[in-house]
Amino acid sequence: MTKHVNDMEPAQEDVETQMGKEFAYKWQEVLSSKPWTRYSQSFVSFLPPTSNARKHFNVRLQRFFAAHGRALWERYFWIGTYTCEEHVGPCRRLVAARAALGLLMFELYQLEGVYPFLFLDKFPHPYWPNLLEHPVHLSRATKSNALIYLVEEHAKRWPDWSKYIDPKNEDDPKDEEGYNPCESFMMWATRRSDGSCSADNWLEAGATPMWFSMVLEELNAMEPAYNAFESPYISVVLPEGVPKRWNCPNIPPGKWQWDWNIQRAVKRPSMNTVSN
Repeated sequence: MTKHVNDMEPAQEDVETQMGKEFAYKWQEVLSSKPWTRYSQSFVSFLPPTSNARKHFNVRLQRFFAAHGRALWERYFWIGTYTCEEHVGPCRRLVAARAALGLLMFELYQLEGVYPFLFLDKFPHPYWPNLLEHPVHLSRATKSNALIYLVEEHAKRWPDWSKYIDPKNEDDPKDEEGYNPCESFMMWATRRSDGSCSADNWLEAGATPMWFSMVLEELNAMEPAYNAFESPYISVVLPEGVPKRWNCPNIPPGKWQWDWNIQRAVKRPSMNTVSN
């Protein structure tokens, strides 16, 4: 018998058994609110729409968030399959998001070269995907801490799990060490087999592990001399800010910054003006 898609999701009673009744009810409430939809609904790309090719890519990027926003969110609130082996919904969403992100990065490189990856790794951009290689396992928190974490952090772009969940092993999230979504994804991609890449349609496009290795080498070679403040891209800072654990610079990079009040990109003040 073919299972209904809802059968692939952890049922409330399964979550309740693992995490407690109060958490299970809050979990269903949060899922119903779909906090990940903010990624696509308030989308502002880093790429100025100065050409048809850039406009096309921005549409592709927004569609990525619309299609895979939940997968990004779930990496910070990982239920996974621990409640039941048949609940493979989160895992399937992760696989689909990783496949799409690899092709998106390949397309971006063809359009802009390595420069946007350097820019995006310098300062968190809310509208570039950061797909944690190791998720935040809610089962590794106490039931009370897991509930507080869910209540306080579920609506944030980058939930700060470090205040609630103590790292226990090498499979815990490593994003407390810094924010580098492009480099970390490339490092993961270089370790993939040709078979897994083929299953995701990467090989057909040319996004082979060797290709990711080549781009990663180029990125690391150019990073020391890269001046992010002269990048022709748009930085976006959310009102909630970014997690302090990343020790980000006070001034975001890029020649352009998004102004939420007037809803458009404006020229960033010169460094001399800022320092004065």
